[in-house]
Amino acid sequence: MSKDPKDQFNAQAEFYANSKVHSSGQNLELISDYLEKKSFDLSLDIATGTGFTAFESSKVSKKVLALDIAKEMINQAKNLAKEKRITNIQFVIASADNLPYKNNYFDLITCRTGTHHFGNFEKSLMEMHRTLKDNGTLIISDTITSEDEDLSSWHQKVEIMRDPSHQSNYSIESWKEFFNNLKFEATKIILTSVKLTLDDWMTISGTPPAIQKELRKIWINSDNKTRKYFKIKERGNQDFEFEWPCAVMIIKKKI
Repeated sequence: MSKDPKDQFNAQAEFYANSKVHSSGQNLELISDYLEKKSFDLSLDIATGTGFTAFESSKVSKKVLALDIAKEMINQAKNLAKEKRITNIQFVIASADNLPYKNNYFDLITCRTGTHHFGNFEKSLMEMHRTLKDNGTLIISDTITSEDEDLSSWHQKVEIMRDPSHQSNYSIESWKEFFNNLKFEATKIILTSVKLTLDDWMTISGTPPAIQKELRKIWINSDNKTRKYFKIKERGNQDFEFEWPCAVMIIKKKI
């Protein structure tokens, strides 16, 4: 049964605030590298979580609006911003599929590690398109899945078991189709990965012990194709290292 992302992230906000996967990682570094030496007046970070991507865009923006549906995630983000002495971010509780902003409003929109939780996914992309200026920049980064049906099904199954608020990962080809249909153009796609361990991955999401046990069995019994694609390696004590494929996508409006 699907779980409301707002409930999930309110409950687990403190874990996300302390997560190295979310506070660092190659996808965040790639976003930071792209933004370096650029300048924006007004930026929006959608599904900001505990704010790590908004903190990066605040370095190159006069003002950042950082939006999330979960109040506790916003509270954690506010605390972290205060610790970092960042003063040009305004935090907002709102949903990606109903942005409370006028058309052609933002110079930069970012969304990192959020779209796989969007129930109304295409409406959220439409809202990004609506609120982005014609000459603006959209950066979406998220975990992606394989074109191979077996690998994608395995990936989707374990994601939903671990966190029932998960909706879907998409392949790069699916992303390209979404962009084309919604009059976006991906000007640059950088493929990377998110390095994880099974223990930490389940702890961050508050996965119940019984489900954790089932997931460990799935990892233990994973076949060679799955292990190779997701780079699954045993660490001992029924823990594993693995990687989710990830993309950083730089996007413009088609005018």
